[in-house]
Amino acid sequence: MTFPVLPPEINSALMYAGAGPEPFLAAAAAWDELAAELSSAAASFGSVTSGLAGGAWQGAASVAMAAAAVPYAGWLNATAAAAEAAAGQARVVVGVFEAALAAAVAPSLIAANRSRLVSLVLSNLFGQNTPAIAAAEFDYELMWAQDVAAMLAYHSGASAVVSALTPFAEPLAGLHAVAGAAAAASAAEPVKTLAVNLGLGNVGTFNAGWANIGSYNVGGANVGDFNLGGGNIGNNNFGFGNVGSGNFGLGNSGMAPGLLGLANIGFGNSGNSNIGFGNMGVGNIGFGNSGNGNFGIGLTGENLTGFGGFNTGSGNIGLFNSGTGNVGFFNSGTGNVGLFNSDSHNIGIGNSGFTSAGLFNTGGFNTGLANTGSYNSGSFNPGDNNSGGFNSGSVNTGWFNTGDINTGVANSGNVNTGAFIAGHYSNGVLWRGNYEGLIGPVSGGAHILPEMPLSLAINGGVGAITIQPIHILPEIPIDFSTTLYLGPLVVPDIHVPAFSLGAVIPNISIGPIKIDPITLWTGRELVNHTIYAAWPTTSITIPQIQQISPPPGLTTLIGPIHINMGFSIPLTFSYSIPSLTLFPNGLSIPDAPLTFSVGAAVSTDAFTIPGFSIPEQAL
Repeated sequence: MTFPVLPPEINSALMYAGAGPEPFLAAAAAWDELAAELSSAAASFGSVTSGLAGGAWQGAASVAMAAAAVPYAGWLNATAAAAEAAAGQARVVVGVFEAALAAAVAPSLIAANRSRLVSLVLSNLFGQNTPAIAAAEFDYELMWAQDVAAMLAYHSGASAVVSALTPFAEPLAGLHAVAGAAAAASAAEPVKTLAVNLGLGNVGTFNAGWANIGSYNVGGANVGDFNLGGGNIGNNNFGFGNVGSGNFGLGNSGMAPGLLGLANIGFGNSGNSNIGFGNMGVGNIGFGNSGNGNFGIGLTGENLTGFGGFNTGSGNIGLFNSGTGNVGFFNSGTGNVGLFNSDSHNIGIGNSGFTSAGLFNTGGFNTGLANTGSYNSGSFNPGDNNSGGFNSGSVNTGWFNTGDINTGVANSGNVNTGAFIAGHYSNGVLWRGNYEGLIGPVSGGAHILPEMPLSLAINGGVGAITIQPIHILPEIPIDFSTTLYLGPLVVPDIHVPAFSLGAVIPNISIGPIKIDPITLWTGRELVNHTIYAAWPTTSITIPQIQQISPPPGLTTLIGPIHINMGFSIPLTFSYSIPSLTLFPNGLSIPDAPLTFSVGAAVSTDAFTIPGFSIPEQAL
């Protein structure tokens, strides 16, 4: 279990980028189908045998056949029940996975936290962002703990499911034609592979060295694949104390705690694709640059060239530091003391973890050399809480222990005291069982060494084994036409005298203030207005009224008559508006001094920063 020491970026990415619950659901469906087939075969087998025994086939042979068929049918039914139980356990794993996925922190939240931290650190020129940086770090630690808790729950749940599974019963003799194929498909032995390592305390394959976890590592305490050196976390790293992939040098890491660095060349760089010492950012070339794409020394910003100073960031003492509160040379990060440290609060050389003291530590809270785990005291420990060296397990005291809570040398089990013990809870040397070598009234005596029968009649061989060429880094053409010399650098003792800073706010006077009369509007005398109410002019026409009179004809009695309709009525009204003035006599505020005194003082005693020197070195 390496997930407790992995940052939340990796744990969350592993949870969210996997295949999900679909493979478990498919396996459960396959187990259900197998259980149904086996149940159907058992029913058919029983029906055929009972039909034969109850039919024309009678006698001793029939009785023997029926007696022999009973265990076969029982085996089919038992195997069907085991397959159905396996399907149920697969569905339980689905529930465990979904619960762990829901409990894990979303990668987008982690990326947002890291991006915010980088922005705060880069803009923390005067220390104004220190509380916000601490809050972001605290949130990140909570995310780390939440992911570890989710993974622990997932591991314990999956382990409980595996322990609840029972192995399938071996098929009975003579049953291979009926159920051999089903048993071979459902209970096939896993393919065994040969794990070849050279050294002690390695976990993985084809490692050469000590306490490596992974494959194809050369060196000590590397976690990952294809690393050459010591204390590296990641893949394809060359050097010591690198965190990430494709790094070449010492103490290179990502731009923020827990992030991986990529393709850095040099010492103490934080970020990606930096070449030089103590750079923080992406694509910088030189010393102590902070930002992206800079070429030079001590530059802060983007795509700059030249010399910007001996340090970038704030509160740094020394040369070519980038970050905040560093003391020494070529440190990038926060609160580091020494040389080529990245990340935060390290003391020593080439540490890329956090709060470690020593050399090339990539984990946290370590004391010693090239520890990739956390809380270790010693050297080259990829596990956690170890005292000693080259322990890939956790809570061990000694060397080369791959198990947990061991005291001694090269124990691969757990809770052992001694050396080369593969079992658990044992004392002594070379034990393979459990509770061996115990001394007490019920132990049967003191047995420190187990029985070791030796047989030299061995026939066989191993091979051929072909290991393809391992490319650690691509060809990197570097052509410097001149020789650069660094040093000698001599930093004398720096004496900082006692100082006191104080500030007092002076007296403040308000006034005099005079406000003249404000006229909102002037008065208006009597005003007459006349409006007219009119009815539109229309015309009403009454047609002719005629009668018929003899001799035949028409006589007009009246009409046509035209009546014009329309009228206009004038309406007249009068009004007046008085003037309105604010502050007719004006407003005056006399001089009113406000007297108060606020003082603040900060002082410190004198102190001395010891000097150090670096001899001239040709680069």
